[in-house]
Amino acid sequence: YFGGLAQEEQHSLLTDFLVLSFNDSRAETFHPTFLSQNWVDQPFARGAYTGFFPPGVMSVPAYWEAYRTMEKIPNVFVAGADYHVGFGNGYIEGAIRDGQVAAEKVKE
Repeated sequence: YFGGLAQEEQHSLLTDFLVLSFNDSRAETFHPTFLSQNWVDQPFARGAYTGFFPPGVMSVPAYWEAYRTMEKIPNVFVAGADYHVGFGNGYIEGAIRDGQVAAEKVKE
């Protein structure tokens, strides 16, 4: 959505976001510069630096059930930053949280 907007609209939305996020109106006078990049369109990246779902995947319930299931086959658990469902997906926070959950499941 964002990448399809005109540069002026993107700048306006970014400025509004900064003002709201930091509760500070200096972004309106600072005029920050930014680069809008759609990683999906890049032939060698094809996504993002974290887990990335192409359009349509997020609306398939069967996919989400398979994604959330940590024990893929009996006694084989998949854990990691990109498999973590919830806060920290794609980051070390998600890797730690997912590893803790996997360890508890193995203990059971």
